[in-house]
Amino acid sequence: MVATPQQVKAALSELKQAGRKEPKLAFLGCLGLLERLGPGGSEYDEVLTSMTSWLPGVLKRAKPNAEELREWQERLYQALCKNPERLGSVALNWGRFCLNKTSARRWADRIRKELDREDRPAHLVTAYLRCLLPAERYAELLEALDELASPSWDERLLGVAALAAGGDPDAAVRYAESHRAGISPTALAQACEKVLIDAGRRDEAYARYALRAGEASTYVAWFRAVRKKYPAKNPQGILADLVATTPDEPGKWFAAAKDAKLFHEAIALVERSQTDVRTLLRAAHDYAESEPWFAMEAGLAALRWMLEAPHFEITNTEIWNAYNATRVAANAADLRDQAMDRLRELLGRESVRDRVVTRVLSRELGLS
Repeated sequence: MVATPQQVKAALSELKQAGRKEPKLAFLGCLGLLERLGPGGSEYDEVLTSMTSWLPGVLKRAKPNAEELREWQERLYQALCKNPERLGSVALNWGRFCLNKTSARRWADRIRKELDREDRPAHLVTAYLRCLLPAERYAELLEALDELASPSWDERLLGVAALAAGGDPDAAVRYAESHRAGISPTALAQACEKVLIDAGRRDEAYARYALRAGEASTYVAWFRAVRKKYPAKNPQGILADLVATTPDEPGKWFAAAKDAKLFHEAIALVERSQTDVRTLLRAAHDYAESEPWFAMEAGLAALRWMLEAPHFEITNTEIWNAYNATRVAANAADLRDQAMDRLRELLGRESVRDRVVTRVLSRELGLS
């Protein structure tokens, strides 16, 4: 009976629950599913990737004896060879399925012989490469990589790991750097950073690669990633280093500084360059009670950038929102008079008389 993608997904969910207490049962259940897997398209990909990433850990927890391990690996290998298009993720994890150096060496020898006899099918090449690292055959791995027509970055990372495991982190970094063509700077930095951290050279890793390696989809996530990896480093220093990567737009790091509770640094950033007005307004509202000085400054900054960037489509409602948030925070900080004086000075300039912010607030501030 062929298992459909929906059946595989449902079964995997149940087996993951069972795997907490019965890892042997869970592994054999997954193995049976893989053996019954039918041909299909990409609808299998997500669930199979999830299964084969999780399965080596289950195998390890099952603690098979030598005979069981050989039997289960053989069944898994036959399933891979029978359905290589669907089970490519099994080949990618083959080194993890080996569990120990002896097993990895046995499989490396076996697959290499099959590669010598056949037309080097891709799934066997992949499984062979993944065996060589846990087998500690580092020179053989590097040689095998050089024989490939166009190794992928993931395959080159095996070479990086081999050189590092062989005790030469500098060679590992050079190897990564020498194969950087077409690779994102972030991916390259992450690989080199890991090598240096694993070698105990954390300060060097930070200085050379950490800022690029931590790059994320938002500035908040970027700062968090670097800070998490280097908890001993001063967060103010990390922030300053990250700000230096965008020297023309330091204000973009406002939310990251706020998230790290670096409130004075956050305000200093927004005074240097523009920050999204709505981000500033949220800060003014969210921190009115807990950090009233910060909330007041964020509100004043929002009004300033509404004024300084008149091309933005700012509504009267947003202007009043910013003003009221600033007033509430200033009252809480016992700085109402100073805040209002600063607003009057900001809006009282001849150059901004015709701006919408000035027109909306001038009567409230006694400027008309």
